[in-house]
Amino acid sequence: MYEIVISEKADKELDKLPAKVADKILDKIEFLATDPRPRKHKKLTNFHVANITGDLYRIRIGDYTAIYTIEDDILRVLVVKVAHRKEVYE
Repeated sequence: MYEIVISEKADKELDKLPAKVADKILDKIEFLATDPRPRKHKKLTNFHVANITGDLYRIRIGDYTAIYTIEDDILRVLVVKVAHRKEVYE
């Protein structure tokens, strides 16, 4: 089972969302603890987040997207960004 860590930036983004939407996103993020590479995940290419090394992945949750990295060696998933899918890559 993977440990889920939500970055400070992603946590602030979640705090700005309506509670119902944030709860739905958090439920999907928690699912990553048992399956960090769910069926509809996507590995991102040509997209970088400051201070993050390694491969980035995304999952869509309704109109929102969560971007995260997987650290298999220490069994950790780090969620680095959560935003509306129109704004997530800005």
